Amino acid sequence: MFSPAEARDYLERRFDGDPDRLAEADLLAAELGFLPLALAQAAAYMLDRDLDCAAYRARLADRRRRLADVLPEDGALPDEQRETVAATWSLSVELADRLKPAGLAGPVLRLASVFDPAGFPAAVFTTAAGLAFLGRGRSGPPVTGDEAADAVRCLQRLSLAGQDAGTVRVHALVQRATREDLDAERFAELARAAAAALLEVWPGIEREPGEGVALRANAAALASHAGEVLWTAGGYEVLFREAHSLGDSGLLGAAVARWQELSAEAARRLGPDHEHTLLARQFLAGWRGVTGDIAGAAAEFDALSSDYRRVLGPDHLSTLMARSNLAHQRGMAGDATAAVAALEEVVADYRRVAGEDHQKTLLARQFLAGWRSAEGDAAGAAAEFAALLGDYRRVLGPDHPDTLSVRGNLAHQRGLLGDPAAAVRDFEALAADCARVLGPEHPQTLSTRARLAGWRGPAGDAAGAADAFAALLEDYLRIVGPDHPGTRQARTSLEYWRGQG
Repeated sequence: MFSPAEARDYLERRFDGDPDRLAEADLLAAELGFLPLALAQAAAYMLDRDLDCAAYRARLADRRRRLADVLPEDGALPDEQRETVAATWSLSVELADRLKPAGLAGPVLRLASVFDPAGFPAAVFTTAAGLAFLGRGRSGPPVTGDEAADAVRCLQRLSLAGQDAGTVRVHALVQRATREDLDAERFAELARAAAAALLEVWPGIEREPGEGVALRANAAALASHAGEVLWTAGGYEVLFREAHSLGDSGLLGAAVARWQELSAEAARRLGPDHEHTLLARQFLAGWRGVTGDIAGAAAEFDALSSDYRRVLGPDHLSTLMARSNLAHQRGMAGDATAAVAALEEVVADYRRVAGEDHQKTLLARQFLAGWRSAEGDAAGAAAEFAALLGDYRRVLGPDHPDTLSVRGNLAHQRGLLGDPAAAVRDFEALAADCARVLGPEHPQTLSTRARLAGWRGPAGDAAGAADAFAALLEDYLRIVGPDHPGTRQARTSLEYWRGQG
């Protein structure tokens, strides 16, 4: 493989240093993976058709063209080469398929062909969806995880894939050549399997920011290759997971933008009354509220409540969820009394329809307790949060994110009831548990640290509050940037407590 400098030097020699023809040469070399064979054949094609590097890049990016259309014909290959890049790779795959476990290298490469060439989790091959795809058309026992891993190593031996630290990489041109060998039916089957496999490896909690970045990149790659198929074959749930990941990572503006795209796309492809179209609208409204667009969120939840009643009926859980979210947004808009009244009705309906222990019932009770506190009933709210904490621990376990959230609300109520020192102690323990369970950079961990810092001041430690907000501000800026609501609040709180020191 060439280095970037060697690739540049090679193209300069082929084009006699012509600066016009070498425009975008470095970008082209990178897109060809600095592969000498690919660069040689691309240069031969460009010289034959009098193209510069920029024009060739445009042809290479044109999805209407097959890879064979942008490589020289067999009789025009440079440097006494006998096969095109695509043909060379095809022969390598045939050889890999003959290695043990026989017949698996090809299916593994096909599954890899729709993911991010920069890297995707090796675990996709050993998911239920991945193993089922690899075993289609195979006689004998089902494919095992060990066999899938061995097939990846066969591809490595023949330089068709690379792997380290649980991440597999396949060159974009190898992926393209692989996809172009599939007819529409086989490609649709591949896209569905890839979407299901990616969902299986996507954790409920992304402890490390880099993990979410990599998974979202793979969802985006899959959508770029198979977006049409995903929507027609029900594989769009992976796109919803990608959008959730943006918001859960604190990238609020990006989350809102992505849910706007998905809501519009769902309405166009599935119809405005489809359950998943309504669900996308619900998530869009929720993230709008998180970003501070309370009026927009409330208006959308109001419209959703009506649409859900009409489409799914008044007792459907999605209808109740829209009503619960609408009530919460009304409270955020300043009408705590209206929020309490509406949530009392919603909680009663949830209990009747879903039962006392349903997760949505518990969440609506959280909303209700919070707005009762805002109305001035801190003691009643504290009692309800204490009861909720017992229920959450029993139903979801002590380390569930919602259980951790209730602990924070209970600690806050203790502070409001006149015991800021108890609030500090509770939040210190909670911050440690959030870091352990969710990761130190998770948005819920950061918000817990903010609440802890906020109670240090009333507990008599203004300097400690200022120091905590200074450290928190630095982390917010590094993780989510200057425009995140948490960043702005940390900066405001830091200025306040510095003034109190």
